[in-house]
Amino acid sequence: MTGKKILIVEDDMEMAQGLSIRLRANGYSVSTATDGITAISVAQKEAPDLILLDLGLPAGDGFSVMDRLKRTIPLSIVPVVVLTGRDPQGNQQRSMDSGAMAFLQKPVDNDVLLRTIHGLLGEDGSQTVKEGDGNAGGDGMELEADTGAQAILTPPKKILIVEDDMDLLRGLSTRLKANGYNTVLATDGVTAVMVARKEMPDVIILDIGLPCGDGFTVMERLNSHSELHTVPVIVITGRDPLTTRDRAVNSGAHAFLLKPVENAALLAAIRLAVGDPSGLTEQKQPAKQKARVHGNKILVVDDDKELARALSLRLKANGYRTVVATDGVTAVSTARKELPDVILLDIGLPAGDGFTVIEWLSSIAELSSIPIVVVTARDPATAKKQALDAGAVGFLQKPVDNDVLLTAIRNALGESDEQPMEELSSTKIASVSGVGVG
Repeated sequence: MTGKKILIVEDDMEMAQGLSIRLRANGYSVSTATDGITAISVAQKEAPDLILLDLGLPAGDGFSVMDRLKRTIPLSIVPVVVLTGRDPQGNQQRSMDSGAMAFLQKPVDNDVLLRTIHGLLGEDGSQTVKEGDGNAGGDGMELEADTGAQAILTPPKKILIVEDDMDLLRGLSTRLKANGYNTVLATDGVTAVMVARKEMPDVIILDIGLPCGDGFTVMERLNSHSELHTVPVIVITGRDPLTTRDRAVNSGAHAFLLKPVENAALLAAIRLAVGDPSGLTEQKQPAKQKARVHGNKILVVDDDKELARALSLRLKANGYRTVVATDGVTAVSTARKELPDVILLDIGLPAGDGFTVIEWLSSIAELSSIPIVVVTARDPATAKKQALDAGAVGFLQKPVDNDVLLTAIRNALGESDEQPMEELSSTKIASVSGVGVG
């Protein structure tokens, strides 16, 4: 599935960036356009395999873009997935009549988005494609509706994120925007309450350790305002849950999550907080409360700068610190300087491939014990055994699922009792670890 090209047409730059990161992290090549005219010119130049298309665009809306695509021979067969915040009533049928192969409403679940893309591109693990009644346009095919994410009729929810770590703040905002939520931000206790009063968010994500009033003080102030005391608060913290969990819940927190927080756990908590029934099933799974070492440093080694950046953002959004290297020599020098807790290592690197890097690291006393997880697109039939024999503690194949990646890192850090990492490349780990409902 790797290497397929997707054009994202979206005028919200943060949303486009979030979608781009998600798709690149899953092995796709991505290009973007922010208006209707540019969308056509980029499509003609890049010849994408699939187009994700917003409806509300400047310089020609989504319907105009689809009309132009249908009249351009090389582009008329490119599948279009409409991804919009507009009410499906009316817009869904019009989209399908205009040539769209699928209609997804923001916020869209990551699994739903990927299943839709897999199905249209004919990739393994795709959702079922069935013959339609001709309303899908093009060749008369339509995707079966996903009941979990396509029947959302309300406008995007607004989430206030209160976090003083700027990298984590941006990472959380990007993740939530990529899932269709609107976000507003605050970095201290006083600003948090002011922004909450002004913006009236649907959910507040709140760190405990804040300047100008910690998270407990913020909850106390929120509870004193009649218009804010009913807004659900999700606490995300790196503090010991043995001492903070009960206090957070008693202060009014709706849920308690430990950093680094998994994407599934975060989205499940948000859905439950806003009364979305799709979050209830996930919450019924056992919640493991483990005291973890937070803020672990991960060295990401990959010569694909976009993929390295995408991995780095995913890890930062889950509470890790990251450093990046793009070749074998720099990987070893960076490891010596930064002394990371885990190394994510690609195999195909300039200036010394991944196997050479493992050999170099094992020969340096202070680096020899750092766990290495190989993340590669190479065929596991030949590369996996070689990587594990060389000293890697895990082997993951690109594109790697976010939950699988986080589980592999926790295993490498000795924080998880999940299955061995060498088995993770073919198994998706579903978990809502760290969720506690007040």
